[in-house]
Amino acid sequence: MLRVFRSAYLRDLRGVAAGVVAFFAITGTWFAAGQTTSTKDAPDNTYTLHVYTDLLQIPTVVLTRLHSNYRSLTKQSFTLRLQGGPPFHPVNVRPQGDDPITLAIVFDMTTGDDSVFQSFAQAMTTLPAGVLTARDYVSVYAYDCKLISATEDQAATPEHLRDAMKDVMTDGRERARGGERESCWSKKRLYDVIARVAQNIAELPGRRVILVISDGADEHSVNDWLAVARFVGSRSITVFGLRPISRLSWAPHLPGSSKFDPGWMSTAWDDSFGSFCGTTGGLVLDAYSSKKFMAGQIERLMTILRNRYIIEFPRPANGSAGVYSIDVKIGDPSAIIRPAGVAFPPRDDDPQRPAGTLPSDTSQMPVVGAKPKDTQPK
Repeated sequence: MLRVFRSAYLRDLRGVAAGVVAFFAITGTWFAAGQTTSTKDAPDNTYTLHVYTDLLQIPTVVLTRLHSNYRSLTKQSFTLRLQGGPPFHPVNVRPQGDDPITLAIVFDMTTGDDSVFQSFAQAMTTLPAGVLTARDYVSVYAYDCKLISATEDQAATPEHLRDAMKDVMTDGRERARGGERESCWSKKRLYDVIARVAQNIAELPGRRVILVISDGADEHSVNDWLAVARFVGSRSITVFGLRPISRLSWAPHLPGSSKFDPGWMSTAWDDSFGSFCGTTGGLVLDAYSSKKFMAGQIERLMTILRNRYIIEFPRPANGSAGVYSIDVKIGDPSAIIRPAGVAFPPRDDDPQRPAGTLPSDTSQMPVVGAKPKDTQPK
């Protein structure tokens, strides 16, 4: 019998069928029995079910220094540390492959670069077959003076994608303006908006991803980016960004990226939006007004997602409920690694507390140490 945790940490099935270094601490996907195998016993045709309890799954981006996906890595290729503990290997590793993706797209209309939104919308309506399939689901949001939902959890068919892009670029844009004559860019609350979208999709099945088309600026969010990153992580959600190249400031980049490589990760040391996406297991990609280039970036994003590694390991015996840091390494020290992170749900004998409560300021954020505290921010 297969038992599955039904909590905010796991929503992998839709209907009946249907988480770089120790700093990056978010959530994974939990199974009470994550793998089953059956062996046929020849004499009496008896089948034996093997059950492995408390199996954690962490989607992890692993890229070469030249930004290609690593292929054919095995469980022995990965060395993990939880909360600075002793190193260990996962029990299983596999590519994400065709696991259903639940994608929420956020059009940050305060960015003001209309050509980027137009090229993205056009590219989404002409994607090659297989980039998104009917097994994947899409929600579309527009944000300006307020956040509105243009499309909620629709199968990613060409028809639904076409209608969603049309809606967000017409009626959605107007509703997001909320009757104001000018954009509300000076009052932008980007991280609060991402937190709201994360709340909206947290209970949906599939590998949950938020794609934010934005300049990455934030003016007045109640929650800082790290608080929102931890909250998003507690919901097993990864955030990617598409940022107009004209909005970039060429500051020193993170290891493995290059300011001379157009179209790649535009994360600078002082770039909070890039740090935010990286902390959730995602990346920031460049966006241009060219439809052809934008289509290539969308395909690139989906290739990165499909080729993420799902790293599996059992919950440690001393792993009480809470958010933990994880260090994921492979043999190549120059590899770019973005794990979606780790958070353990409560066991039956753990103190009861709400899971993944969003704090309103840093003083209320949970403390991650050798053993996470048993209290949760209110």
